[in-house]
Amino acid sequence: MKGVCREFISRQFMDDNNLLEQKQAKDSLKKYLLDSYNMSVVVVVVEYLGHSSDNYSIDTTVDKISNIISRKFPTTVYLKIIKLIGEVPVIFLVIDEDSNKIISAINESKDENLLNAHMDIEVVDKNGSIVLNERIAD
Repeated sequence: MKGVCREFISRQFMDDNNLLEQKQAKDSLKKYLLDSYNMSVVVVVVEYLGHSSDNYSIDTTVDKISNIISRKFPTTVYLKIIKLIGEVPVIFLVIDEDSNKIISAINESKDENLLNAHMDIEVVDKNGSIVLNERIAD
């Protein structure tokens, strides 16, 4: 179903001290998306200072990152999920596109200074192999 993007926003609050549970929650959803859709998956963890998940700058950063990637692949983003895991915003994008094209688009966005926030970006190809795992700090 190319060109159809479904978007969900979910909040899952966990103990901030339990990083292992947070990582397991992220990895579990990533695996589910890979198994269910057999497409590339992009996972972006937006880092910020402070404890307020309602902070306007955090919300705009998440929105900006999500939109930048979606605009690069307007007809192949199949699913977009924005989830708070332990009050940390995590963006999951299921994209029906070759993972190398996704990496190129991310690199172009970095070169254009469009991705200027603290974040971890992971790109997983449809076979489940991590092809990019990078920390970006502005």
